[in-house]
Amino acid sequence: MKRPQRLLAHGLVCPSPGSVQHQETTKTQSMQRSATSLVFCLLSLFVTSILAGAEANSLSFTRDVRPILADHCYACHGPDEHARQADLRLDERTSALKRHSTRAAIVPRHPEQSELVHRISSHNADVLMPPPEANKPLTADEKQILTQWIAQGALYEKHWAFVPPRRATLPKIPPGVPPASARNAIDPFVLAGLERTQLSPAPPANRETLIRRVTLDLTGLPPTPEEVAAFLQDTSEDAYDRWVDELMRRKTYAERRAQDWLDLARYADTRGFADDKMRVIWPWRDWVIRAIDQNMPFDQFTVEQLAGDMLPEATAEQRLATAFHRNAPQARGMTYPVEEYRIKGVTDRVNTVGRVWLGLTLDCAECHDHKFDPLTQRDYYSLFAIFNNVEHRGSGFGQGGPTMDYRPVSSPVGKAVLARRQKLKAELAAMKQRLPKPRPLNEKQIIGAWEEPTVVADAEKFSLTGDLTITATMRTQQPVANIVSKYDWRGKQRSFVFGIGGEADQESTPGHLFFWVSSRAESFNGVTVYGSQPVNDGLEHHVAVEFTAGKSVRLFVDGIEDKAAQMRGTVPASIAKSNRPLAIGSGYNNSPEAKAYQFQGKLTQVRLSDQALGNQISIGAAGDRMAALLAEQAKLDRDARQKTTIASVPVMRERAQPRETFIHVRGDFRNQGERVSPAAPAVFSLPQHAQPQDRLALARWLVDSQNPLVARVVVNRFWQSYFGQGLVRTPDD
Repeated sequence: MKRPQRLLAHGLVCPSPGSVQHQETTKTQSMQRSATSLVFCLLSLFVTSILAGAEANSLSFTRDVRPILADHCYACHGPDEHARQADLRLDERTSALKRHSTRAAIVPRHPEQSELVHRISSHNADVLMPPPEANKPLTADEKQILTQWIAQGALYEKHWAFVPPRRATLPKIPPGVPPASARNAIDPFVLAGLERTQLSPAPPANRETLIRRVTLDLTGLPPTPEEVAAFLQDTSEDAYDRWVDELMRRKTYAERRAQDWLDLARYADTRGFADDKMRVIWPWRDWVIRAIDQNMPFDQFTVEQLAGDMLPEATAEQRLATAFHRNAPQARGMTYPVEEYRIKGVTDRVNTVGRVWLGLTLDCAECHDHKFDPLTQRDYYSLFAIFNNVEHRGSGFGQGGPTMDYRPVSSPVGKAVLARRQKLKAELAAMKQRLPKPRPLNEKQIIGAWEEPTVVADAEKFSLTGDLTITATMRTQQPVANIVSKYDWRGKQRSFVFGIGGEADQESTPGHLFFWVSSRAESFNGVTVYGSQPVNDGLEHHVAVEFTAGKSVRLFVDGIEDKAAQMRGTVPASIAKSNRPLAIGSGYNNSPEAKAYQFQGKLTQVRLSDQALGNQISIGAAGDRMAALLAEQAKLDRDARQKTTIASVPVMRERAQPRETFIHVRGDFRNQGERVSPAAPAVFSLPQHAQPQDRLALARWLVDSQNPLVARVVVNRFWQSYFGQGLVRTPDD
């Protein structure tokens, strides 16, 4: 195999032979180099544990027998004691060799005396195993393997994944293959495998293909034409190595590696479920990119994300890292009772740790013992106890876990930015003096007009379901007040509402315009729009909103569109009907009477149209220019605020008093079973003094050199990232 193909699929970076040993013995190697050192220190062990037995003449329980038993027998004769039949476990040798009724299921070296062989070979449907109704018949080959295995002594083995990896002897280079073809610790295994299957190494890729592949693999971006040309002209022996080093120094490498990690962390900028509102989780995303870009060791990367808040004198960055476990969907509101909502978050954390670090489907043991893996329900809730002590407060839409105010790691505002803000301020002030006044709507297009706050008697009237436009002239200093409303979210009567301050919603800004609209009354399905500028400055303003069904929402202040307004959600194709009467200058709060969010100050010339009339409201080219300047100013102001403090970033924080944890019978948190204490799954055989009692101890156990799973799981994911599938094709299991 030619030197450039040391990457196999052009993604994993191979060190020179002289540097392999150094990388294997350096535990605090940087995270960027972990894409190298983890793979080449551990991957040969990982491959060997699967391939070594293939050359042996005897059958292997792990490789040949366990998959058959797991697929056909464990559902009734496996780890789940509730589903177990005949008190027989075929996943444990002691039970399998124990005499049941007339004879043992397995008699080593005597298949003719083994009940298992008798049952799988029977032609009697009442005796045959697996039973015909299970629809999992054994093939002739599978029956032969089980019989031969028993004849060879029926030796059981612990699953290779739970056995610490051992250093393997590299296979010899096959005859006729140039020794130079093996450029790293993986190549001998590949060459030996090719020899067994009587295949030859693929021809080397041309250099244009090689640079394209490795650049896409490491950064997610193609190389530029100039980079390709420079690579083709560089004929030195280490040209490829140096190009790989260059790619791994780039921030785009960190961003590409972070992409995979964000997927594992279930990252999303919105919190999911019906309302799917925004949440401030992006600072954690940036932390991940920084951590990779700054070569953070993987053990530190793990500990800080699982328990950074529990480290001595934890820094703001370490506390921010714990947002890893705040990425789960969050169903705020009245949908779930508070405790059920909290429990959903804890189970998500347990399941995520199982998938991301252990490669185990722990969630299968939430309601019962695992059907196939050596995991009991007690194991599940012992891990659950570790995550059960995170703070959770509030109720309804105000509930949730702990948050922090975070100051981003960034450079101070530059002189050029300050100068631009001053120039914008002067230009805006001059333009305001020359702006024309907004034009009134065409009377023929107006379906409702009011000169003061009121409530329309007929609730059916003005139940618009399509386009609408609302305009008003107002003057107030209130932070929160409604202008027009047919919206009562607490009363499950959503439709549309226009006002200032967003009914004191946490995501709104006091004194700024807002507009909510939903296509469902009982649960939110629509869009929320928040203005970027205050209108409660005590001055008179002409304000408006234009809703174009299924397309857009636009806010206007004094005839100028607010192009910096923040929109969240999807513009619905229709508006739900609400049984709340149209309220002018007030709103609803879980009551059929419009006594909430009452407008104080001047509110006149309120107009309602069932058409989208934003172009009539706009004051034209001058307004467009003004809108562009205001949007630029809003962005500069927003960036400046973000460089000072970001409020309400979700993180983790322990309670002072730990909660008691019980097994949830059938997964129902209301049906408490036996009390459990924090612990790792029993299959890891940790002594009592070594059992993790909190998140910090769990994180340190995960990255301990004696943990048999984590290194394999991480390497397998690297392999999957570069080659499309892992050495084990199910990376979470």
